[in-house]
Amino acid sequence: MLKILIVAVMVGIGQGGERNLFVFTEPTFKTTEECISYVQQNTNEVMLRVAQSYGFRPVESILCVDSTKIPSDLIPLSDGPERKSI
Repeated sequence: MLKILIVAVMVGIGQGGERNLFVFTEPTFKTTEECISYVQQNTNEVMLRVAQSYGFRPVESILCVDSTKIPSDLIPLSDGPERKSI
C-alpha cells in the first residue's frame, strides 16, 4: 500500500555537501494529493513542528514523498520526526 510522508528540506548545504531533511512519520497519506492538501491547510503546524527540532532555520521546500523512495535510515523508528542529513 502506498504511504506518502511529508519531508521538509532545510535551506543550506553542510560542509560535506549534505542536505538536512525533516521526515514526518505522522501523519501519513494514501495519495500525494491528500498530502499536498494537508500541507496547504496546515502550513503553520508543519512549520512549527520543524522549528521545534531545527529552531527557526529557513525551510527551502516541503515535499510529499512516497515512503519507498526515502532511504530507510532516514525514517526514525520512534514516534516523532528526527533530524537526519544526507
